[in-house]
Amino acid sequence: MENPNRYRNDLCRAIFEGKIERVRRFLERGDDPNVAGSEYGAALSAAAAVGRKDIIKLLLDNSAKIDRVDGKFGTALTVAAYFGQTNALELLLDRGADINKAGGQLGTPLAATAINNKTGAFDILMNRRADVNTEGGDYGTALGAAAYWGRTEMVGRLLEEGARVDIVSGMYDTALGAAVARPLQTNHSDYSLQLQPEGREEIVALLLRAGADIRKVPARYQKEVMQIVNKIRPDLAEYYYLSWTSQGNQQLEW
Repeated sequence: MENPNRYRNDLCRAIFEGKIERVRRFLERGDDPNVAGSEYGAALSAAAAVGRKDIIKLLLDNSAKIDRVDGKFGTALTVAAYFGQTNALELLLDRGADINKAGGQLGTPLAATAINNKTGAFDILMNRRADVNTEGGDYGTALGAAAYWGRTEMVGRLLEEGARVDIVSGMYDTALGAAVARPLQTNHSDYSLQLQPEGREEIVALLLRAGADIRKVPARYQKEVMQIVNKIRPDLAEYYYLSWTSQGNQQLEW
C-alpha cells in the first residue's frame, strides 16, 4: 500500500515520481518549494531523499531554503545523509548547507548516518570536518546514535576525532547510556531499521577506555551497564560499586 503521507502537494509528488519537467512547471506557476509537502518535509528534503541532483539544483535556483528544518528528519542534508544519498549530500554541502545543523529526531547529519548505518555518507561528513560533538535529536550526539545502533567502527572513528563521552544529551543522557539501553532485537519501531546486536560489549569497552563514567548512566540502566562492565572489566565494576556506595569521585584509569 502506498504511504498516504509520502507527498502532500503536487510539487513533492512530482519529485518522488522523478518528473523534473513537472517540477519545473509547478515552480513556474508559483508553487512554494519551502512548504512542507512530504513525510520528509519540504521539496528540497524530498529531492534529497530520492537523490535527484538535477531537481535539487532546480529547487535551489528557485529559492528553496537549504537549511530549512522539517519534522523528525530535520534538514535536507540530514535526509540525504540518512538515506546515504552521497551525490546529493556532496551537492548540498557544495551549495552551502550547514554540515552541523541539527533538527528533529535524527539530530545532525552525522548522527543520521549512524542511525541508518550509511558509511559512505559518514565518511564524507567526517572528511569534511563535521563537528562530532554537536548536540541534537533523540540520541544526543553522533556518538550516542552510533553507540545505540551498534556501529562499532563509527564509534571508534568518532572517538579518534575527538567525540566527547561526557556530553549529557538525548534520551539516554550519555553515549554509554545509549550503548547499554539499546534492545538486543532486530528492528526498531521508530525507524524500522536493523540493529547490530553484536558489539555492545566492544562499544562499552571503547567508551570506558575513552573515559566514560558509569555513574552518569541513567539509573534505569545501571544494572545493565554493571552487568556488562563486570563481564569485561570485573575490577572496574567493583570499583564503581564501591564508589557508588561510598559517594567517591575518583575515576579509575583503564
